[in-house]
Amino acid sequence: MSLGYYDKSKFKGEISWFPIVNKNLYQIAFEDMLIGGKSYGMCKNRNCTLALDSGTTFMSVPSYAMDIMVANKIPVGGKSQPCTNFDQWGNIEFVIGGKKFGIPPADYMFETFQSTIQVPTN
Repeated sequence: MSLGYYDKSKFKGEISWFPIVNKNLYQIAFEDMLIGGKSYGMCKNRNCTLALDSGTTFMSVPSYAMDIMVANKIPVGGKSQPCTNFDQWGNIEFVIGGKKFGIPPADYMFETFQSTIQVPTN
């Protein structure tokens, strides 16, 4: 996240710009959230927003999204799932302005001692 100026020599790639829908929380609108390339309809008939907060360690979702993830056996805070490796879950991708922005499993999961994968609880 950058507020104002950015230095093109400090990164490779392109910058995507999106309007802020809530200036108090730096929230932007998004169309869908995919897990392992699959949509679970979390934004169907909803206005989904994403708060851009560089000071937050963990991701959090509303309770309806948590319920969908638990029902589909997706690892979420406090709900471990057996697995053999991080890659079996795939990326979490946010579709923003028609473009996918992904977070790899190693950035949203950690290994527990019981050979399960667990996402931290906020």
